[in-house]
Amino acid sequence: NIIKEFDGEVVFHRAFDCVKDPYQTIEKLIDMGVQRILTSGLKPKAMEGKELIKDLQMKYGDQIEILAGSGINACNALELMNILELHKFIVLVKIGSMILQLNVMMLLLDMLMSLMKWIMMWLVKN
Repeated sequence: NIIKEFDGEVVFHRAFDCVKDPYQTIEKLIDMGVQRILTSGLKPKAMEGKELIKDLQMKYGDQIEILAGSGINACNALELMNILELHKFIVLVKIGSMILQLNVMMLLLDMLMSLMKWIMMWLVKN
């Protein structure tokens, strides 16, 4: 609870994707005070694990924030948001050796697309 004392948030990253029983694990994480889970639905890519992510969101989304992550890009982000009815997810944009991690909110998807285009154009110029 030290993290919470300093106004931090407790996020359980993709180690969740290595558990045997995601339902039992998410309940334990909720009991422990974890506020967010980053998951690809126990699959290598979030699109492959979308059914589990959607089920977890439906059952536990009012108790813990579920972020979909891994393999999400500008081409599939909107589709995944519509399927999962999630408002946030993680997008890793790899440009050369630069990796930007962006928390993307549904309302900011257009801004993300513009940002990605701007970064690409800037890199081409430089």
